[in-house]
Amino acid sequence: MAAERGSVELIDKLWVWAKEKLPDPNLLKNKLLLYRDKHGVNAWYLAAMTGSVQILGKLWDWAKELQLKPETLKTKFYLSKYN
Repeated sequence: MAAERGSVELIDKLWVWAKEKLPDPNLLKNKLLLYRDKHGVNAWYLAAMTGSVQILGKLWDWAKELQLKPETLKTKFYLSKYN
């Protein structure tokens, strides 16, 4: 994943591609910003674990662009049980 590698260029390209292919903001939220893999890991977690402040900044900017509320992130990530 781009978040795991800390590649800002790669994650920027992913965002542009995703916006073209998934023009619905709800799909972008669910398939990109809030998506968890089969292990329950998401881009936010990977960026945090690898210390990629730039990637976390990008994710946060995109969340704001999609008008994703901080409460949603808190509920989705912090208050949910790890599967």
